[in-house]
Amino acid sequence: MAGGAGTRFWPASRKASPKQLLNLAGQRSMIQSTVDRMAGLCSGENLMVVTNQSLVDSIAEQLPEIPRESIIGEPAKRDTAPCVGLAAALTVARDPDATMIVMPADHVIGPVEDYQSALRHAAALVEEDPTRIITFGIKPSYPAEAFGYIERTDDAVANSAGIPTFRVSRFREKPDTATAKEFLAAGTFFWNAGIFVWKAQTILDALAEFQPEMY
Repeated sequence: MAGGAGTRFWPASRKASPKQLLNLAGQRSMIQSTVDRMAGLCSGENLMVVTNQSLVDSIAEQLPEIPRESIIGEPAKRDTAPCVGLAAALTVARDPDATMIVMPADHVIGPVEDYQSALRHAAALVEEDPTRIITFGIKPSYPAEAFGYIERTDDAVANSAGIPTFRVSRFREKPDTATAKEFLAAGTFFWNAGIFVWKAQTILDALAEFQPEMY
């Protein structure tokens, strides 16, 4: 997902050159680094970028390894769920059984080896049960008001990867300071990374059920 305007990074990030196209952490742009982290997991022809129509040319220039037809320009900003739904529909058209990883193009993540291990683990959980929807949480380091939170249950999912995996209780929107402090103290809340793994058809089915007009 690479359609954001990056307004919080103004004036470095502007409409024609938002944060995902900038080198804000290292020698590569944010979107290039996002693609770099998939090396060995996913080939260029299986990567898709959904962005704003006005950014297609700039992204194609930065990511020559991705086929031009896999850089999708949305004509209007519709935020995350329609972006995901569009990508899922296009993916299912190519491979009805595809497992899909959704990643924002503006993250700094490391070590890459740990990240890839987590993605492999998530993909294995989805293959084990294709109805699963996997999300990633970041252990909070302070009571942030600017992030959404994931509340987990105590229902751990057994796995051979040794990666802590739990069922989700609910998602919580950006809290006020007092609530964020409660979340931090509870130890069962995580920042919502906006990274998901699922069967593309599973998320389309969920949209059809819960957001029929959008679907």
